[in-house]
Amino acid sequence: DSVPKDRIRFASRVLVENVDSGEEFEYLIVGPDEADVDQGKISLSSPLGSALIGKQPGDETTIQAPGGKRTYEVIDII
Repeated sequence: DSVPKDRIRFASRVLVENVDSGEEFEYLIVGPDEADVDQGKISLSSPLGSALIGKQPGDETTIQAPGGKRTYEVIDII
């Protein structure tokens, strides 16, 4: 609860939107050993996790995923 909410960092809980599909996802940024996508926990060293670090609500980031490029917009830092 004491994680600052001005920018995404380790231990931030974030709401992001896949710009192409409109789907929203909530993730907790965790260390590599704690990552579990099914539980909404992504590693800060994953492609999406590392792309989100330092972002603020309204920022967009594009990553190269196995299925092609995906663009996400940061909706909120919860």
